[in-house]
Amino acid sequence: EVQLADGSIIHADHVFAGIDAWTLAPLLAEEDASLSHDLAAIRNSSLFVVSMAYPQDAMGKKLGGFGHLIPAGEKLKAIGVVYDSESFPGQHPPGIEKADASSAQLARLTVMAGGDRLGGMAFLEAHTDEEARDLAVSTVRDQLGVSQAPLWAQVERVESCIPQYEVGHRDTVQKIRARMSEGGAFSAAGASYDGVGVNDCIVSGQKAADAWLGNLILNRRI
Repeated sequence: EVQLADGSIIHADHVFAGIDAWTLAPLLAEEDASLSHDLAAIRNSSLFVVSMAYPQDAMGKKLGGFGHLIPAGEKLKAIGVVYDSESFPGQHPPGIEKADASSAQLARLTVMAGGDRLGGMAFLEAHTDEEARDLAVSTVRDQLGVSQAPLWAQVERVESCIPQYEVGHRDTVQKIRARMSEGGAFSAAGASYDGVGVNDCIVSGQKAADAWLGNLILNRRI
């Protein structure tokens, strides 16, 4: 059974947890201290996420694909740029009237900055939103050759958002899944286990569902 924050209880044959391991850990502390400890070992890091919109003709380079990552060896504060307008061409940022610029004429970008190698939460606390915006603008200038200021920008402080796969991560995940399989009524999936990308999360959920369905068939419950 699952008890919700309002005190109500849901009775279920099986529970799938799609939240990150760090958040899941304290929820299971009383039920299974060992499992909770292993989940808490998969810690998350924090980022600035700065979304911006530029005129398409301001791009110094033609955009294509999902975006690009910035290698740690570059020793920059930004860790990657997502080309939002390539992945979601129909979206329109708030604050820009369609009469001024249609979504088809906008290049929308998201810059991620900070992360574990720069101290995670400490990096966020040491910088203002204005500094994060300036960092994102300079990153787009240096990485994509854009000299013009963005038409629109929005800064978000995203805490504990990216799981950190440290040495021994695979063994930790195997322990977690073995422990969960003992009870047979609980599974976990998502970015904390097999990959942080969207595709990885989808596959992780599919695998968890397939494993549960396989057990049902094996036990001849369906």
